[in-house]
Amino acid sequence: NVPLQTRGEASPTPGDFVVKRNPTWDIQRDELKAQLGDDALVVIDTREPREFAGKTPYGEQRGGHIPGAVNLYFKDFIGDDGRLLAREDIIAKLQAVGVTSDRQIVVYCTGGIRSGWLTSVLVTLGFQVKNYAGSMWEWSAAPAAHYPLEML
Repeated sequence: NVPLQTRGEASPTPGDFVVKRNPTWDIQRDELKAQLGDDALVVIDTREPREFAGKTPYGEQRGGHIPGAVNLYFKDFIGDDGRLLAREDIIAKLQAVGVTSDRQIVVYCTGGIRSGWLTSVLVTLGFQVKNYAGSMWEWSAAPAAHYPLEML
């Protein structure tokens, strides 16, 4: 048996990296609701297709998706090798559902994590994108009469 490490334990040194939230990438529920139906806007639901269709495996109050949203599962942007797809492959997936660089994009999921990841990818590629961090947990908990959902 050979030990995994033969040297003493590493002592990490403190760095100066500071995590900063960028509010220009955020959108709130009422702001998103007011923009629904605008042709300049495309809403991307990054959840699994079953969630988009109406299943609620993660505690959403109601099932479905935000009206007019397109479903692009976030894992579809990751190749079989576990790496992010090439820029041209990502853009092709986006264009296939009408997402172009001249449109404002809002991304959401269940609780803002998956959509936050895709937001960072799209920002890096130069798209105009905002993350709806409240996502389905917030939208589905609000009154259905004011915050409708579509089902497949």
